Amino acid sequence: MFAPLTRFIARCGALAAYFFLGLQSNGSEKDDLIALFALFLYIGGFALGMGALPWIIQGEVLPLRVRAVASSVAVASNWATSFCVTQSCTCS
Repeated sequence: MFAPLTRFIARCGALAAYFFLGLQSNGSEKDDLIALFALFLYIGGFALGMGALPWIIQGEVLPLRVRAVASSVAVASNWATSFCVTQSCTCS
């Protein structure tokens, strides 16, 4: 479990370093492709590592009699908070 987390943190740090260093340079198309590739690695690493963890844990923790309702509430709250975060981070 720690290997995916370590890779996730490393990719997040690499992407943050790109944006930090990119603010200090003029930026080129090659730099933009590097950032896009780093973002793909970051999202892919999250999806393969820590992204599935809540879905696995809820199946193990919740009792069978409330699993369907609780899973529905968990999914709805996940999508609602994702929507709120997306709407609050406007990039123009």
